[in-house]
Amino acid sequence: MTLLDTIAAAAAAADSGALSTLSTFPIVLNPGELHPDPDPNPNLQTLTPATWKLSSLDSDLTSLIADSIVDLSKKLRNPKKPLSSPGPFVSVLNSFFKKVSFKTGITVQSHPNPKDPLDLNFTLAAVEKLGFAVVPEISALVAECCARFDLWEVLKVLVAHNFVKNLNSFNLVEKLAEKNRAELLCLCVTRIPNLRASDIYAILKFFLSPTKDSYDAMVGIRKEWERQALLAVEMATSKDYASKKGSHLSRAASLLLMMAHDNFHSSEICLHYLFATNIDDLVLSSAVSKLNGFEVLNLVRYFLKWLEKYERFPEARPCYKAGEVLGLTACNNVPPLESVVRGLGLVLDEHFSYLVLNPEVRDELEAARRVVGSLALEADLCCPVDDIIKHLKSGARENMEVDR
Repeated sequence: MTLLDTIAAAAAAADSGALSTLSTFPIVLNPGELHPDPDPNPNLQTLTPATWKLSSLDSDLTSLIADSIVDLSKKLRNPKKPLSSPGPFVSVLNSFFKKVSFKTGITVQSHPNPKDPLDLNFTLAAVEKLGFAVVPEISALVAECCARFDLWEVLKVLVAHNFVKNLNSFNLVEKLAEKNRAELLCLCVTRIPNLRASDIYAILKFFLSPTKDSYDAMVGIRKEWERQALLAVEMATSKDYASKKGSHLSRAASLLLMMAHDNFHSSEICLHYLFATNIDDLVLSSAVSKLNGFEVLNLVRYFLKWLEKYERFPEARPCYKAGEVLGLTACNNVPPLESVVRGLGLVLDEHFSYLVLNPEVRDELEAARRVVGSLALEADLCCPVDDIIKHLKSGARENMEVDR
């Protein structure tokens, strides 16, 4: 079969829904090592389709990973003899990484720790170095076991390196909420694409109606935002730093992080991660529709705080470069005004009757109406100025082209 035939067959199987979850080639192959077989009749003048073969390394890795998926599934999901402790699980996982390390020649450096009988240091180092071998089938198995045995550091590395991409096989978000792992929920929101409506609902419910134990877990996240906000202010006011190229970034970041930190509860700061991401409207709307009255009221108040912040500081803008240049990664998780307005609109659409008929919400709705009206008026006043700026930029560009 030619390479084109293989691709066409896989595409047809995917469209029909008949594609197996266990891929024939579960890793991303090296295109530099993929080469056609030589033509056995080079003197023929007719064109014949080339047949393709894998390099020996890619072929060995493909077989190893495919066999490991089956082996891991049997050992980690054996209903007759389920794993009851983390030791056998870590042993199986480390054995897999050692086989990949042997095949590829990639050495994993780790320092034995007497206080770490499971040898998790090796596991963490192996995930970072041999992550290409952690295909979705393996990552789903490993993430499920990490949540079962409270191996949060391993799960954190998996999610942070974007190895956990499909939650359809198990309910990771619900399990993290049960274990009050607020920091991992925030990480999942930013790293796992295409979260389901049930996942978004579980995250919203966890942060909008926190228990005492879950709220204590969110305090650490607030402290990290406070640390970065103070660091941004220090950068913006430092005389040594003022002359550097990134001084304007530090000023913009300090304003943004101050807005995101002040007057927000710890649970509300965790909501920043959710609404800073680009969630599909249908998915978010489905999740919001399941919230109860208490949760809806808290969400409306959360959005109102943001509207008041953006009304008071109209110069505030997203500052994504601050994360890369200054290390202020919290700036990447500040909801822009567009997301706040969109989220509030979805809440009003889904719970309009409750919000209108509930007297407790009237003050919040009236405040929201006033702030939104003020922002809309300001936007109308800025439109002509924006048109003038665009016209001037266009004219300057044309003059530059003429001068050339």
